[in-house]
Amino acid sequence: MTTENTPEKYKRWCKGVCFTSLLVGLIGAGLTWFLFPVKYEAKAWFFAYSRYVVDVFGPGPRDDYETLLATQFAIITSDRLLVEALQDARMAAIKELRKQKDPVRWLQRNVQVKRQGKSEFFTISYRDMHPETAKAVVDVVSEAYFARYENDFGNR
Repeated sequence: MTTENTPEKYKRWCKGVCFTSLLVGLIGAGLTWFLFPVKYEAKAWFFAYSRYVVDVFGPGPRDDYETLLATQFAIITSDRLLVEALQDARMAAIKELRKQKDPVRWLQRNVQVKRQGKSEFFTISYRDMHPETAKAVVDVVSEAYFARYENDFGNR
């Protein structure tokens, strides 16, 4: 092995390592893209008053804000409300939903209702690979909740 030939070997070796690293990186990026698809999240924010709480579905004013909030969350993910939401034409257009044997249970697992920290805000959210689908699900569930709220409040 001569010293004049050594730098040439290192240049070839470096080119090989760089090419192999680039190839492995591209393959890794491609696998990541296909195995972990990007999901878009749609989210609707709601404000729940804590000072003067009126339980729309109960007998009258309440002092227990946490119970009221939990009740509203349960209503949003209830069978009755989600069945009403599934009647909307926008839901019928969702391919993933049409594949489900039990679309109500599937929605209950995938539509998230969460309180935002200790604030008076809560959200309804849904994640999907298509932003328009995510938005449609959140819009329809939110509208069904408002319709039920207005109907029950109006009946009082």
